Amino acid sequence: MAVIVCVLAMMLLKCNCTKMYVDVKINYMSEGVIVHHGTYLKNGSYKMFLGEKDPLEVVFYGNSRLYPPRLETKDPNSHQLIVEVFHTGTRMFVVVHNYSFLGDDPVGYGRIFFELGMDTYIEVDLPAMVTVITSTVHLSVDIGPKHRHPFIMRTVEDLTTEKKVTYKVVETFNRIPLDGINAPKYAIGYVYDSTAPAVIGYTKMNYLHDKCLSFTVDYKFNAEKVTIKAVNYILIYERRTILNMPVWYLVLRPESIFLEDEVKNALAVYEKLENHWERYLLVTVDISDNVTSDLYGVEKIMGIAGEWKYALYQVKREFVNTYQIRAVVDVTTQVVKIHRVDKMAANTTVEVYTSADDTVVIVTSYMKNGMIQDKEVEVYEKRNTNFIGFSKMVDPAKTNVLESFVAMYPICLGVVIGDKPNATYGRKEITGGQFKFLYFYLRDSDFRGNDLRDKYRFAYVWERNPYDCGNVTVDGWSKRTRVVNRELNTRKFMIRNTYSAQPVDVKSYEIYQLME
Repeated sequence: MAVIVCVLAMMLLKCNCTKMYVDVKINYMSEGVIVHHGTYLKNGSYKMFLGEKDPLEVVFYGNSRLYPPRLETKDPNSHQLIVEVFHTGTRMFVVVHNYSFLGDDPVGYGRIFFELGMDTYIEVDLPAMVTVITSTVHLSVDIGPKHRHPFIMRTVEDLTTEKKVTYKVVETFNRIPLDGINAPKYAIGYVYDSTAPAVIGYTKMNYLHDKCLSFTVDYKFNAEKVTIKAVNYILIYERRTILNMPVWYLVLRPESIFLEDEVKNALAVYEKLENHWERYLLVTVDISDNVTSDLYGVEKIMGIAGEWKYALYQVKREFVNTYQIRAVVDVTTQVVKIHRVDKMAANTTVEVYTSADDTVVIVTSYMKNGMIQDKEVEVYEKRNTNFIGFSKMVDPAKTNVLESFVAMYPICLGVVIGDKPNATYGRKEITGGQFKFLYFYLRDSDFRGNDLRDKYRFAYVWERNPYDCGNVTVDGWSKRTRVVNRELNTRKFMIRNTYSAQPVDVKSYEIYQLME
């Protein structure tokens, strides 16, 4: 019901307002309005709205006009607005930057400040806002082909064989110092590329860095290098390709105590594997997921088996003739190695069962001996309080553990609507009238010939949700999912968008479980 009310409110606004607008209460904006994101304090979120081609002219707060306050106001000037929204816990502030024009000539600029409540708003002064927003606002920047935040300056240096473009935050905006007194203070926050992830060692990340003074992109034919300057160090990324996927690979690895935790952890994982006495090479499965499996052609499938969390790692079908899993590790333990795969193995799967107390790893290798395919299974276990390493199980304990997991079948799998199918399930698109259906089905067998009919069931459905609320997109580096359904028990189902006649961003799904 809440979704329906939200949709009706948004459609009503579209009908009554022909100008470009943003509604800061329900997070809805006209087509053609763009949004920039940022963060401040520990839990503060920041957004800026402005028109892409046509000017943003109206700000709503639900059914009320926040600015300009009255529709019948007679004003010979036209206006262009930039709207900033600051949200910290229960406090929410809006700054409206108003540019006035007489014809094509600018005639004025001013700022108006509001504090928003649950259902009300009041106009406030600048000190009331900056006493709450006391820390630097870090602006997210996409180095891909996206729009640039007005507070970020772009400097171009044309050289003989290349071009360098440097980005940094301006010190003033419309002659107003961005100093934390006359306006909030700003800096560059998350630097990311919406077209390519960053890779640090063996770890894929959604962003290149989280805070910096400036960054420079080097171009020849395309962007080829990014240099990030922080207070105490410099990071350099180069454009590379891994399995036909473009990435930004970190080539300058500084030793700095000031690096953020995720970068530090990725560098520590890289050093641990590089310096290990066996020197693990591709393709390595790290059951702690500090090594990103899909960088090396390995897909991960997640599910639940009774009280156990389940994960299956296997080489993607399109790469089985090129790559094979050669090592299984856990980089969080003192003894990194769990299993070294026999070089004669033609294919290998890794299954991980994790409970509150134990972790069990099952490595199944398929050995080709002429026309005959043998299957070798090894089982390893570790108490979760043990940080030394895994122990190899032998019979009869090994057989008992394998039989106990088979007794838990079917394993409940989750599926993400927008993800590509894998070796366990397929997907087809079916059109019926105004609706599009997605048909998901579990495969009867995998490409190794294993019967999967009794092993898996669909139980959970997620969606990668590109919207914060309404139709305002989330920050580009953030990868979020939301639960669509968690009560399935079927090998095949169909799903459709209930509100397909409404704006594409308003999504509510109906799911149909199909009989066997």
